[in-house]
Amino acid sequence: MARVLENTEPLGSDTIVDEREETMVSLTGGQPTLRMARFLKPSTGYPGEAVQVPSVPLLFDTAASGLPKWPIKIAFKGWRWRNPQKWKEWIEGLHPHYGDVWKDVGIHEAIRSSACQIRRDGELILRLVEFWCPETNTFVFPWGEATITLEDVFVLGGFSILGESVTGSLPEELAAIGEEMNKERRKFSKTKARKASHSDWMNYFMGRGGESEHVAFLSLWLSKFVFPAPPFKTVSSDVFPISIRLAKGTPLALAPAVLASIYRDLRILKEQVLTAAASTDSADESKDGVPFAVWAPLQLVQMWAWEHFPVLRPTPNPLNQGKPRAAQWQDLKSEVEPETVRSVIASLPENFLWRPYVANLVSNWKPPSFYKEQEGWFLDCPDLNTELRSFARCLKACELVGLKCIEQYLPHRVAMQFGIDQDLPGRFTRCNATWEDAWRTYDNPRRYARFYIPARLFESDVTMRYLEWWKQMKNPPPPERSPQREGNTAESPCSFDAIAKYTSRRYGWGRQDCADEESSKEVPTPIRDLEARIAKLERSYDERIAQLKKCIRG
Repeated sequence: MARVLENTEPLGSDTIVDEREETMVSLTGGQPTLRMARFLKPSTGYPGEAVQVPSVPLLFDTAASGLPKWPIKIAFKGWRWRNPQKWKEWIEGLHPHYGDVWKDVGIHEAIRSSACQIRRDGELILRLVEFWCPETNTFVFPWGEATITLEDVFVLGGFSILGESVTGSLPEELAAIGEEMNKERRKFSKTKARKASHSDWMNYFMGRGGESEHVAFLSLWLSKFVFPAPPFKTVSSDVFPISIRLAKGTPLALAPAVLASIYRDLRILKEQVLTAAASTDSADESKDGVPFAVWAPLQLVQMWAWEHFPVLRPTPNPLNQGKPRAAQWQDLKSEVEPETVRSVIASLPENFLWRPYVANLVSNWKPPSFYKEQEGWFLDCPDLNTELRSFARCLKACELVGLKCIEQYLPHRVAMQFGIDQDLPGRFTRCNATWEDAWRTYDNPRRYARFYIPARLFESDVTMRYLEWWKQMKNPPPPERSPQREGNTAESPCSFDAIAKYTSRRYGWGRQDCADEESSKEVPTPIRDLEARIAKLERSYDERIAQLKKCIRG
């Protein structure tokens, strides 16, 4: 039976959520209130210790000042919205035999979701990328931060949060199955396509029966819908260890791996735009005339946007009994113009729905058990049900281990997406030297942690210091400008050249001429005399809090 902790129990160091009395205020303004609040770790009470978003401008800052269109063409290779009827038939044919196995390992909803055709709105994805910050893996909107989280990947994609890492080798007793699958795959080199294409693979294995068909089915599902990778439309041997372990009943944590690939590709998209825009070559396409390819299942980002920005969404489909939540977005197309998308995203926090899955309990959709009517404290331990333990992972800052990538996950920067109050974000120390080290930040079975689940309809707030900090960060005082000689103009900090120079220094790539003296100049920054400003803000904050407490208690 799950152990529910009383709110009065003192919280020690092994907690995911802090609890303390603070002066809270709505992100949209209003009357401050002194109350007991909860915050995701790591948080801090001192603006000088808060981790800011980098001062380099976002793509949105440049786009808003005159970028007519994206300087590169994008090929969304991981987006499969035209699914053949034969794939749906294969799912239905295997479901009576293996449906229970899929439920046990946590992939039942993800497999059913793969039959949903999500029509691509490429403009929406690109407008969101304009706000992407790779250093925090969040969208930095003018009014606050938000991101696609493990909760979103779990609800919209049906991917499992609990289980072993996908980055692992097969146990010795299963190695023979892996060898057999590789042997079967090599046969396709003799076909007309000279590769194990998705269609040929399905035609070859569908209806064969037995374990080999099940492993082949899971291998196609993983290659096509979960971990797409070059070469295009080909079953990858990299997924065999995953498909075999799943077929044998071993739960695997697919959600963090999928989310890592999404974060990776959003970062790469931004980098490619900066490189292309700063290049002197023709910017419409890459140098060889081929559009730049991204491979992550970015349809999850589009569904995330439709769920969180109601103004941007089409009218959802009615959800039939037993269908996954993704089915309400099947085959729909948004009619919102690109410029409207940008203005909706950037304008007001009221346009953003922080918790769409609790605010909109879709008819015939079975919500997870962590959407509770009453708040409560829980202990993340083996006797807690899997959905509650999954929610604990959603709240914890950690490393996400994917296939050939590791990305940081910082939910404490977007706590309001979980119904938890927001304070100044503290620093998360990276631990990504090896995938094993990174995995221990996500799943450490030797340590239990207390965590808090808010009431379903609770409306979270931000601390007064967070509100002031955000305003200062997004609207800093103008920088001092050095005297310019006649005929010289200072480079705009929002220009593509300035951003590309910053990025080339940070990531080691960019225009070839970025190494010369002029290109090596620092990007102009709005932060001057940082220590003095911090001290002034802290004094102002302490005085304001003292006044507010006196007013509230009086």
